This record gives sequence, structure tokens and C-alpha cells, in this order.
Amino acid sequence: MGLPFFGGSKRAKKLILVIEDDFSIASLLKDVLEGFGYAALTAGDGVEGIRLALKEKPDLIMTDVMMPKMDGFDTTRNLKSHPETKAIPILMCTSQDRVTDVERGLACGANDYIPKPIAFPRLQEKVLKLIGPPTPQ
Repeated sequence: MGLPFFGGSKRAKKLILVIEDDFSIASLLKDVLEGFGYAALTAGDGVEGIRLALKEKPDLIMTDVMMPKMDGFDTTRNLKSHPETKAIPILMCTSQDRVTDVERGLACGANDYIPKPIAFPRLQEKVLKLIGPPTPQ
């Protein structure tokens, strides 16, 4: 039996890119997202995240705000200004959850925001809202 193809995509599952400099958090988020039924990959900073986003064209990008090399605000601005990634929804995920930080993230182009520590049912709700269920339609 051959591999299933959905909607012309070469992937059998929707892909989420997690940009997070803390390896343990990135690994946990990857495991949780895969537990929800999505495919997931991680990048350790904004520069690597942009490179992977351009290469892999994920269905959703989750980014931390406080990172080395390039913070989440600049990462989001870069992704939203690039023709190949501008339509990909971005979920900011950070401990910086003051109203001004949320407003700044949304002004940079993020589609939604989730504070750390992350409540996984809330994460699942936000992912469903942004890209739908794990299997492509």
C-alpha cells in the first residue's frame, strides 16, 4: 500500500515548526504536538527557524520571544515579510505575557499568543483554531 497524499501535499500530517531556544521546552512541545496528531520540528533560534520555515513550509509556526540571535518579534516580522512564509500562521509562545508584549507580537504579524507555562488543552485549542485538525482536509 502506498503512502497517503492529501490535497496535493507530500505530507500525511500537518507540520508545526517550534522555534524555541530552551531545548527541554522545544522537545516537550514537539512531543505534545505529535501527541495531538501533528508532525513537528524544532529550531533553536529565529535565524534557524526562518531557514527551516523557508525549506519545510510548515502549516503553523510557534515562536518564543526571548531568544539569542533574533528574538521572536524580529523572527515574526521576517517571516511575515517573506512571500513564501507570509501566509503561515504564527503563534507566539512566551513568558512575556504583559499586554504590551501581546500587542507588540500581534503588531509584528503574530496570529495569536499563548503564555508560558503552557496549558496544553489551551495550546490544542489555539492550534485547532489556527490550522484545524491534524489531518489535512
